Amino acid sequence: MTRPIDKATLVKLRKLSATAQGLRNGEAYPITRLTALKSLCVDLTCAARFALHLTRLTVAEAARSGRPRHLKVSAWREQKAFLARSVGPLERYVQRPTAAKNGLLQDLLTEAKAVNNVYEPSRWGAIRVLQNRHVMILENSLRCILSATAEEAGYWAYQAARDYAERYDPHTGTGLIPESAPLVQAIVEFWCAYYGVEL
Repeated sequence: MTRPIDKATLVKLRKLSATAQGLRNGEAYPITRLTALKSLCVDLTCAARFALHLTRLTVAEAARSGRPRHLKVSAWREQKAFLARSVGPLERYVQRPTAAKNGLLQDLLTEAKAVNNVYEPSRWGAIRVLQNRHVMILENSLRCILSATAEEAGYWAYQAARDYAERYDPHTGTGLIPESAPLVQAIVEFWCAYYGVEL
């Protein structure tokens, strides 16, 4: 079922698509290019579907990825298994939310937060040290799906997409860099399919 699309939304989708094209052509952009995602999440349903999409992409990426050097083999194996078993409850909740399913997602959120529960002191306060980027994306996706308002959901959808698409290269720095092109394209493809448009 295609959804009606207004002119402002179409402009945002075209800008995201142009960003993906620019990345394929070797350009680099600040991560704030993705802030349009906040306003694309016009309601809780579309935000939840987008968060589920990012989770599926993230779980597939984690399955293909090698173990980060800072993680023990057993921790990496457990975290990949956690990511994989999170997809089913998310899918079932997005299809038909219930209080019981909400409780399961709250438990997954608690488990996700525990993975990245390392903080180091700094003179500006405690800094959260990321142990697993994939689990961080899942955490933000869960926060998006469990949000009470579309505005809150849009914020967490943006955070999840930001963590998903942002990359680092010593020559271009951090942000949306050429290596981000297929990731941004996957984001664009979700929204084009959601609205039934071709760009």
